[in-house]
Amino acid sequence: MTVRTVALYDQDCGLCERSVAWLEPRVRDVEFVGMQSQGEQNESLVIRSGSTEWHGELAVAKVLRMARARRWRAVGTVLSWWGVRHLARPVYRWVANHRAQISARMGWQACRVRP
Repeated sequence: MTVRTVALYDQDCGLCERSVAWLEPRVRDVEFVGMQSQGEQNESLVIRSGSTEWHGELAVAKVLRMARARRWRAVGTVLSWWGVRHLARPVYRWVANHRAQISARMGWQACRVRP
């Protein structure tokens, strides 16, 4: 029995939409499903596989480890290393908290989420 892997992302966010558009053709066996922000403004990406969930920077690492290209799998592996993920966490949180402003400045659909 194959475990289904689902990537939930903020479909109201231009940055998130662009990220998923880049990821979809590069990863295998992941279904991307848009979710509307429901007050969880810090969670722009959640990966679910079976009964396990990854959030934030760990979700990014997980989805990259499922990439078709070895270089992206390597990036995902490095991002999951203890020291690297602790450095990636504040970067991910900053981007997640500012994704509406980033999207607006890039001219993409802006998130409805506001800090």
